[in-house]
Amino acid sequence: MGLVGRVGRVGRVGLVGLVLILLITMVRAQRPARVDPATPRLAILAAEDRRAPTPGDLLTIRNGTHSGDPETARIAIRALGRLERPELIADIVPGLRHLLPEIRAEAANAIAQAAQGWARDP
Repeated sequence: MGLVGRVGRVGRVGLVGLVLILLITMVRAQRPARVDPATPRLAILAAEDRRAPTPGDLLTIRNGTHSGDPETARIAIRALGRLERPELIADIVPGLRHLLPEIRAEAANAIAQAAQGWARDP
């Protein structure tokens, strides 16, 4: 095999490598960025601390209950209970069916705490 045949083969291997690198880069660019779990947790805690006075605050906490991160879901369920609003019990109940016992226990406690709002209603 002459010099031209060797260069051609090396060129094809290099071209295939370049195409693979481009494909990998494109796939990575299309994946959603990972969200630091601390970010939604802090938003939930801040909304709870404000006593969730706005629909946006309440939405932040409700969205947290559906988080794929168990700790975020637990914090959100706890926050709903701490608001002591009986109308939020329906949002807490699905936590009773969670796979993790820690979240089920948090949901049970949150329901009891949310029910405390009935004691204050005239």
